Amino acid sequence: MHTQQIVELAALVASHGPTIIRGSLRASDSSSHEYWTASKCRLDRWREVIADPIHRPNLFVPTLEELFVSEILTRVWSAIARGFDLHHDSTELEPVAASIFVGHMEARHRALKLVLTGRFLSEYHATQLNRLRRRCERWTDVLLAYVGPPKMSHRFAHDSNRLEDFAESIGRPKERPKEPLTWPLVLATMKESFSANPGHSSPNSDLNQRIASGILACFGPDIFDSSGQFQSLWQWRIFHAASDTQGMIEGLLAADDESRQPWTHARNRPTRLGEK
Repeated sequence: MHTQQIVELAALVASHGPTIIRGSLRASDSSSHEYWTASKCRLDRWREVIADPIHRPNLFVPTLEELFVSEILTRVWSAIARGFDLHHDSTELEPVAASIFVGHMEARHRALKLVLTGRFLSEYHATQLNRLRRRCERWTDVLLAYVGPPKMSHRFAHDSNRLEDFAESIGRPKERPKEPLTWPLVLATMKESFSANPGHSSPNSDLNQRIASGILACFGPDIFDSSGQFQSLWQWRIFHAASDTQGMIEGLLAADDESRQPWTHARNRPTRLGEK
């Protein structure tokens, strides 16, 4: 699973955030375990590469790219997990999500030290990674604005004031139509923003797939009903479980993209939300 797909999955999850939070999903122990174990394994791999970049030169830059980009999904899912547990007065999703969030932030801190000091990095790579980091931070705050009330997501935002501004511009969740006209434009702009610099292949694509599988397993049938084209994919998932996670993810993203096709080729955009 390439980092580009992680970005698109984060957008897909964020767009359904309010529905997930208010829904009646009951995450299975296996789905939470899959998310937790795969995320922990990925954190361990990152730690090994960051601790000894000299002996892993081919993995160093791709690992930092993956770390920054996948942080978007980590923060978005953590916000949804917290929102769900708050709404239902439960401890079903947040403890696991919070544990992974803390681990990801620790890895981010170590990565930032290397990028900002330029250690083990060429000037070119340090500059590119810093630009990628800023882009990821901005898009994280955009997506969090769609998840729910800003106060619920403050701890997961990079800039709480920016989150508040984005949230105010799109309105409250209950006031938005089921398919807000701004969302296809946001999605198209986001995809273009990251496709402009696709970067290296993900060094942990296997674990990224497992992490995505754990998150998607928390989607109940009502989530897929809310976007009719997902219903058959949900039924397919029931019969095939996680035997072909990559195909499931690609199918979800393709269906989402196809449903918004008239917007994806818009070129005359008034603003680029994900860029400085």
